[in-house]
Amino acid sequence: MVVIRLARGGSKKRPFYNIVVADSRERRDGRFIEKLGFYNPVASEGEEALRVAQDRVTYWLGVGAQASETASRLMGCDQAFPPEIDLDEKARADATAVIGTDLAPILAFAPISTAQDRSWPANRWAALVQKLMADPGFAGWRFMAVGGPSDHQAAAPALAAAGARGIDFVGQGDILAAAAALQRADLFVGNDSGLMHVSA
Repeated sequence: MVVIRLARGGSKKRPFYNIVVADSRERRDGRFIEKLGFYNPVASEGEEALRVAQDRVTYWLGVGAQASETASRLMGCDQAFPPEIDLDEKARADATAVIGTDLAPILAFAPISTAQDRSWPANRWAALVQKLMADPGFAGWRFMAVGGPSDHQAAAPALAAAGARGIDFVGQGDILAAAAALQRADLFVGNDSGLMHVSA
C-alpha cells in the first residue's frame, strides 16, 4: 500500500519532518517515492514551518494513497484517517522468530483485559480453541496467544489445548513486536484491551 506520512530528520532536540509518499512496507524513515513537503515544529520566527505541494497531495490521494492521521492534519485534508502503527524491521523480525515462516492461517487471541471483570475465564479460552480445532472450517489453522509477561497463566490452558498448532507470543518482545505478530493473524478474538485496539 502507498502511504503519505512523516519521515523524521533533524537532531534529537530539533526535529524536522519531511512529508513523503512511501511504500507502507518500508521503515518510517527509510526510502520514499516522492517528497511532498516538510514540517518544522521548532521553526523560529521568520522561518517557514510548513510547506506542502497540494497539487501532488491531490494526485496521490486520487490514485489511492492513504495519509497517516498526522500527515492528513498537516495537509488540511477533509478526510479523517485511522491511526497507524509504524512497524520497524526489528518488530517484524521478532514476530517471525516466534511465528516462523509457515503461511497457515492464524487466529490470534488475547485472553486478558486491563480490568478483571472484562477478562474471559481461562478455561473458556481453552474450550473455544478445542471447539475451533474440531471445526472443519479451521482445519490447518494455528492459534496464537498474545499478551504481556503476566498473562502466561491466563493463556496456558488454551495453548495446551492447541498443542502443536499453538503459538505462544505471550511476553515475547515489546508492543511493536506484538503488533507485528497481530499483523500476521487472519482473525483476532479478545477482551476489551489495548491489544484489541492494536489488532483493529
